[in-house]
Amino acid sequence: MKQLLFLILSFVLIMFYSCKKEKELPTEEPPIVTVDPNIKDVIPVDLFVDSVSFIPLETTDSSLIAKIAKILFFDDLMAIHDYKTSAILLFDTKGHYLRNIGRKGQGPGEYAFIAHLMSDLDKKQIIAYDSYQRKMIYYDLDGNFIKEITGFSNNKVVRDVINMPDGSFICYKGDCDREGAYSGVWRVDSTGLMGETLYSDPDIYPVVRSNYFHSYLYYLDDNSVGLATEYKDDIFHIDENGKKIEKYMSFDIEGKTREKMTSPDPKEADYTKKTMVYEKGNYILTEWFNAKKNYGVPAYSLYSKDGKQTVVGLIGYYKSETLPTIYGDLINTNDLNDFVTIISPERILEDLNRDKVKEHTKEMLATLVAGKSEDEIIEMNPVIQILHLKKQVKLTD
Repeated sequence: MKQLLFLILSFVLIMFYSCKKEKELPTEEPPIVTVDPNIKDVIPVDLFVDSVSFIPLETTDSSLIAKIAKILFFDDLMAIHDYKTSAILLFDTKGHYLRNIGRKGQGPGEYAFIAHLMSDLDKKQIIAYDSYQRKMIYYDLDGNFIKEITGFSNNKVVRDVINMPDGSFICYKGDCDREGAYSGVWRVDSTGLMGETLYSDPDIYPVVRSNYFHSYLYYLDDNSVGLATEYKDDIFHIDENGKKIEKYMSFDIEGKTREKMTSPDPKEADYTKKTMVYEKGNYILTEWFNAKKNYGVPAYSLYSKDGKQTVVGLIGYYKSETLPTIYGDLINTNDLNDFVTIISPERILEDLNRDKVKEHTKEMLATLVAGKSEDEIIEMNPVIQILHLKKQVKLTD
């Protein structure tokens, strides 16, 4: 009797796990997107942008901005990281200057050089990483110092860092140190101590680091984090717990070989590298640059996640008959659904006098600088342009 019960139970268990396996779907391989950066087609801005808005930043003696590296949005406030002056400036979303956050120094709450800026939207806090003093500093939106973590990541070099929902951090470093260690992706706990390595690739391309690629890690809309590595043409996703990393997609770049990437002079390196990646909403916009062939003009690839389609070319900011879009520098932000660019005052002056700029765009520009002379325009802070993206679109027929 016991033997019969054992056989019946074994049969039921086998059937249960067999059915379970039949229901499991095979893991989908990450897409490989082929990009030919030599294509000079125009990507119409109307194709993926639904509307556009502008925020002119107030210009005062206390709010002068040299080089924006990142913008963090908090409801009706914006924290702007000026990379060149290593400052944090707080504006409201209409562009009115409110205050600076923190100050330079070596005391508690003071910084020597801010390499990266992060946001905690739930706690309404700004988190700044001082790469010179190896410390993480926390401020509230009134500019009050909350706390700091010294000896962050065991004082190891960090190329990029981003905070996770549980208070921990993900760090990235793509180049090897003298010992060949601590390259890749690793966790740091909420006290600043190094944790487990999530990804490490010793096969690092021996190339000069790009000065333009400031951000590798970025926020995604499900509390997870994206990672665009510098040396490899891959994009990874890290889960919200910061414990699992998976390759999301890869690029296959026409004409790119390992041999071409070994040139000691980046101006003579005849290969194309990605200089920025913007994964927002349904889209991944990637900027590609070849120092020898592009002559300062980057190419772009736009990938639709839903449609799994890609278009390559130049962004047609001035081709729209309805949207008054302007060419500007794409900026890293915590906005999960929009592309954000920065328009310099020099660009505004130039476009006001260019024949190819459409009248509705010139009219918009005129409202941004109304009542100002050319000398006053040149002294202005830049203007923030927000490209509000369409949710779904068919990129190609």
